Amino acid sequence: MDPTSDPTPGATAGPSPGASANPTAPAGGSGIDFSEFHPSNEGLTQLDIWKTIANILMYVGFGAAFLAFLIGLIMWGAGHKIGGRHVLDEGKTTIFRAIAVGMILGSAGTIWTWVVAQ
Repeated sequence: MDPTSDPTPGATAGPSPGASANPTAPAGGSGIDFSEFHPSNEGLTQLDIWKTIANILMYVGFGAAFLAFLIGLIMWGAGHKIGGRHVLDEGKTTIFRAIAVGMILGSAGTIWTWVVAQ
């Protein structure tokens, strides 16, 4: 059986006289068809550039933290020959700061990756 056919005799198939042929258009039959608009992942212009810059800055920060860690190790290891207890303490402090910065940058990188993946 044809779904557009009406089983009652004399009835016409199709939309009712007051209904529009396009259900998304306004009552007058003209206007914007909002079914043509779709979501886009390109909300921010040149978002890839900002992702690249953020990744570069993160890796530069990792490199600086690693260099500070190495300098702290050298100061701690050779501090007794260079300048005594003061240099030893500064070397240990530098190592702890470098570890903290590495942990913060790693956390920020993880959060950034999670936000971008959403």
